[in-house]
Amino acid sequence: QQKLGRERERNSNELERKSSDSMEELNERHSKYAGVYNSIKIAQKYKAQTTTPQNRCLGYFNLATDAARAVDIANIDMNTPGRVFNFESDDEYMISREKELEEIGVNVKTSSKDKKREGKRLE
Repeated sequence: QQKLGRERERNSNELERKSSDSMEELNERHSKYAGVYNSIKIAQKYKAQTTTPQNRCLGYFNLATDAARAVDIANIDMNTPGRVFNFESDDEYMISREKELEEIGVNVKTSSKDKKREGKRLE
């Protein structure tokens, strides 16, 4: 009976460990944006997906911000109640995108038009 008890305890511990591992994997799949998931099938890609009225894959993106923008556009097109937007404006999207590019080590070049606009703001 002691052997049976130890075996049950070992099985229970193993089940708890597997459950904990799958929860960690699930948490790693979700990004900070609504409707955006880290792709398990395609490495280093983000899956954009609508959640209402039905799950619809919008595609795979290199940046989480681009996937989030696709979700926002789909939410506008579907015009469903209770929709959630990731960005309140195009400016917020662009700022978040530039920040993400910097985080992954991509050099973000500012166009001459943007430099002129920035210069006017400083005056």
